[in-house]
Parts: sequence; C-alpha cells; structure tokens
Amino acid sequence: IITSEIVLNRIQKEVDKCNVNFGKWEQIKRFELTPDVWSVDGGQLTPTMKMKRDVIKSLYKNLYDKIYS
Repeated sequence: IITSEIVLNRIQKEVDKCNVNFGKWEQIKRFELTPDVWSVDGGQLTPTMKMKRDVIKSLYKNLYDKIYS
C-alpha cells in the first residue's frame, strides 16, 4: 500500500491542502511512508504511545537519508 500511486497522491493532496496554512519554512516538502504500523510491541512507541525517536530514526535511516539528502 505504501507504494501505491493512489495512496501517495491522496496523502500529497492532503499535505498540499494543509501547507497553505503554514509559512514556506514550515511546509512539508517531501515525505515517505514507513512499511509497517508503529506499535509498542514493535518498539517504535512507548506504553504511553509516544514515539521513540532514536529507535525510529535508526530503523528508518534509509528513509531519513532519502528525505534529507
């Protein structure tokens, strides 16, 4: 589903709609979808549903590099 053009276009449409409310420096310019759902069991979230940023960044380093390179 994360490679579906229909899904990506729909998300891009929503991002574009929201971006008009933000300054240029605040707008989302690129995004990537992760291949799995984040969960406590998966290690990406704490029991209080907060993101474990270091874990997420290391798991998806290739996506970070793709976005920020």
